[in-house]
Amino acid sequence: MFSVVQRLCYIREVLTHKEYDFFTAVHRTKGKK
Repeated sequence: MFSVVQRLCYIREVLTHKEYDFFTAVHRTKGKK
């Protein structure tokens, strides 16, 4: 089982920067609501 940090690092390696920025942006807006 991956830790949260390992999972985020893995996601960053797999996704492109554009996809990662979109991914984090979606979660940021969800967190604000």
